[in-house]
Amino acid sequence: MPLKCLLNGNPICTFQMADEEWDVLHRSYKNNELIMECCGMPCIPKVSHLGTRFFAHKYLGQCATAPETEEHLKAKWIIAKTALAAGWQANTEMRGSTPDGDEWIADVLCTKGNIKIAFEVQLANQTYKEFQIRQAKYSLSSVRGCWLVKGSTTHTSRELPIFGIDVKNPDYPLVNSKDDFCIALHDFIFGTLAGKLKWFDGKQGPHRSILKLKVSNCWKCKESIHIVKGLSFKGTSSTILLIQIEEFVDLASLFNVVTQLRIRNTKITPVAMRFSKTAGYRYLAAICPYCDSIIGNYFMLNDDEKNVSYEYVLTGPLMLVENDWQDAGWAWYGLACQS
Repeated sequence: MPLKCLLNGNPICTFQMADEEWDVLHRSYKNNELIMECCGMPCIPKVSHLGTRFFAHKYLGQCATAPETEEHLKAKWIIAKTALAAGWQANTEMRGSTPDGDEWIADVLCTKGNIKIAFEVQLANQTYKEFQIRQAKYSLSSVRGCWLVKGSTTHTSRELPIFGIDVKNPDYPLVNSKDDFCIALHDFIFGTLAGKLKWFDGKQGPHRSILKLKVSNCWKCKESIHIVKGLSFKGTSSTILLIQIEEFVDLASLFNVVTQLRIRNTKITPVAMRFSKTAGYRYLAAICPYCDSIIGNYFMLNDDEKNVSYEYVLTGPLMLVENDWQDAGWAWYGLACQS
């Protein structure tokens, strides 16, 4: 069930086609040569029960390629569409080979300049040895492989990134890494391509996080408050990452940190998801601890000469102050990935 085929000798991908283009193809494909890349046999355009557009062999039993489930197909579609939205080139069922001629086929190959990342959706059982063999082919081909396996996994490393994927709701698959994060597949792909997924080496000990606060007055009750603005985070490469409050996904950890800090300083604003009449939608915002008013993005992100910023130093990955991050593993910077 591939997402691409050859139309009169030219490759076409369903995830790149506008609705009008797909409708035209569906009406006129019988008047053109539509064939599979995998075997050169005729194919026809179809739509799965999950609403995913794909190509199917016109005749059964003429191709050795293993069939895919509709959940697998939907996940590939989401990955490819997200990669395009992130400004990358995307190609599904992409064939390649190592310098020695060992062939591989990537579910979705994302390319930007000289960078190549292959995303593999592995819903069927596969041994760890098979993961290693297939990953080695990507490595020899200068391709970074990232694996999404059904359920959860404990086998992951810097060289072999393996994450769990939950496809119980195929329209909204979730990606997880042990207990460190669980986010939508769309956000995972978008953020990974943006460099928000990082490997932390537990041998280097705890990592320093700085919760940034802004001294100001509530716009409504005028009380002096310390507004939670965001987080600066120093990674293993000494790179400083700045995260604004509205960008966090790891809300449970953020709430935990703010709750602990408010025991020491009640002027610190709580944070919560609130609906703003001004903005017209719900977002993560600081809340005045005295009158419960939303301290919107304008007040949090726009400094003036009367305001003084200061910092609370936290230890641990992201905002997990109870964890000194002694174990190596993948961590998510808590960024909401928006297309």
